[in-house]
Amino acid sequence: MKLPMPALRGLAVATAALLTVCLATGCAQIQSQQALSAARKQAEAGNLEGAARAYEAILQANPGNTAASAELEGVRDTLVEQAVARAETVADGSGPEAVRLREAIEVLDGAAQHDPQGRRRAAAKTRFEERLRAAESQVESHLAQSRARADAGRMDEARAEIAAARAIDPGHPELSRAERAIALAEADLLIGQIERALGRRDLEAARAALRELEALGADPERAAQVRAEFAQHELAILREQVTENLRLNRYYTAYLAVIESGREAELARLVDTIRMNGAPFYRDQARMRLERDEPERAYLEAVKGIELDASTPGLFELHRDARDRVQAELQQYIAVPTFGAPRDQPDLGAQFSDALISHLFRVLPYGIHIAEREKIDLVMREQGFAEAGDVLDVDLIVSGNVSLLKIDHQNQEQTALARVQIGERTEPNPAYDAALRARNNATTSTSSRNVTAPPPPPLPPATISVPEFETVRYKRGSSQIKGFATVAARIFDTRKGSIAYAQEFNAKFEVADEYQDAVDQAGIQGDPIELPTDTEVAEALRNKLVGQLSDLIRSQFDDRAASYLSEARYYLTRREVDRAMKPMAQGFLYGVQAQVPAADSSYASLLDLIVEQTERGFLPGSLGSGAGPASQGGTAR
Repeated sequence: MKLPMPALRGLAVATAALLTVCLATGCAQIQSQQALSAARKQAEAGNLEGAARAYEAILQANPGNTAASAELEGVRDTLVEQAVARAETVADGSGPEAVRLREAIEVLDGAAQHDPQGRRRAAAKTRFEERLRAAESQVESHLAQSRARADAGRMDEARAEIAAARAIDPGHPELSRAERAIALAEADLLIGQIERALGRRDLEAARAALRELEALGADPERAAQVRAEFAQHELAILREQVTENLRLNRYYTAYLAVIESGREAELARLVDTIRMNGAPFYRDQARMRLERDEPERAYLEAVKGIELDASTPGLFELHRDARDRVQAELQQYIAVPTFGAPRDQPDLGAQFSDALISHLFRVLPYGIHIAEREKIDLVMREQGFAEAGDVLDVDLIVSGNVSLLKIDHQNQEQTALARVQIGERTEPNPAYDAALRARNNATTSTSSRNVTAPPPPPLPPATISVPEFETVRYKRGSSQIKGFATVAARIFDTRKGSIAYAQEFNAKFEVADEYQDAVDQAGIQGDPIELPTDTEVAEALRNKLVGQLSDLIRSQFDDRAASYLSEARYYLTRREVDRAMKPMAQGFLYGVQAQVPAADSSYASLLDLIVEQTERGFLPGSLGSGAGPASQGGTAR
């Protein structure tokens, strides 16, 4: 059947349309497959976030793409698993627990786009939230305990609770308020301490509490008000205390109270009274103590008088005489006899002893002296250690034996060869013979052809000079010196009558150098041996041993201020106050002469002990401004 033309045209249009749809569908499928392949490649490369976005784009264009849908779920599962693992690591890491748990929960929340329903993250998030609630509960408990401790006045414990809470959750909003509350509560306690200390006239305790209050910084205005009130009470109490101390002739105690308060200007008239009456009083006490053969107490009394008024007549001379006697007792002496030595090296002992003595003269602290060796050797030959200590009047005897001093030489030498020019000889010049033959040949050729030849070139020299060489032997090598020495030493304490220390000291010395002969003709420079002599090696070994032994000797006199303080306290515990005066006076003079800093804790404690023990038990016969006898004592500051 033949179709009409309109029908044919419609069929053509439909066919074209169908062909276009088919072509478009095929292109879309190709593009979808390419996108899916690209997403898979990102997943395989580990870029899961990028793969997830690629799969989501495919599904947005083609929601029915089952392959993309299934693969996207797998990628999302992996991403959520990774987020849970990271959260676990953060939660169990280091740092404040509450901070770690909050960060872990944030990590899980960051994976919400891959787990919209929260099914994959639910278990981990619930576990972290429960741990966070427990941590926050701990913080609340510590804060409550802190408030309870503060209410009970146990501020250190209250601060410890705050510190425990901060270790769990440093960002907790209640921490700052709790610390502020503790500071205010502590300020109340300190103010109470100040008031009670002033009530019992204890200015030192009141000042200490006031310093703590100001350092606390909880309420600066309130602290300033308390300081102003304290200043009024302090002045009144100072007047009372100074008056009472003057009555008891405790002038130095009164003087220290004013000086330490910083109120000299307001109490200037009282200070003048203290100086005017106190200096003569201590002068008289020093004089009577010297008459009673108590130079230590006399010296300490004179020191107080000098500090109050050095111009007091007669005080300077008393201070000088008492100080000289204490100075004589302060000195300590060391005996260093000649050390023993091996039979084959008898001089080593004396050399070592002399070197040790010279070194000790330079390094020993103030007040330590060394007795003459010649006198020591004489006494030591006739007496034992204890008897020699009494005869020589020394405190320590340092003796010993140089048991070994050995020096070894090692040399490694070899012969080297050098080629040296020793002169020249004359030989026929081969170039001359060749040139001569060439000239003769050229002349013959031109003659046979009746040709005029050009002038020949000049001939080289008929002879030449040739250098002559010779192989020369020379020495090169290395040399080494090794030294070793040993000294056995002991320190005998004559006061204890026993050996205080015994030890063997060793010293090593080693040096090496390379050398070679000079060969001038070969341009070889000589390198001579530059090594110390045996005498220099022996001296180096001896100096090392001397240094070691010197350090040991010096350690016997370390912290002399502490030893004087300890000795004084020992006698005071036995209630032997008169015997305690000796180490107190010696310790004070040692501190002055050796320039021990006032900040030294042992020296500061010794000074406090001196004031405490010398501001009581005065001798009668020297009345000051007080109403009672000079012997009236009392508790020092």
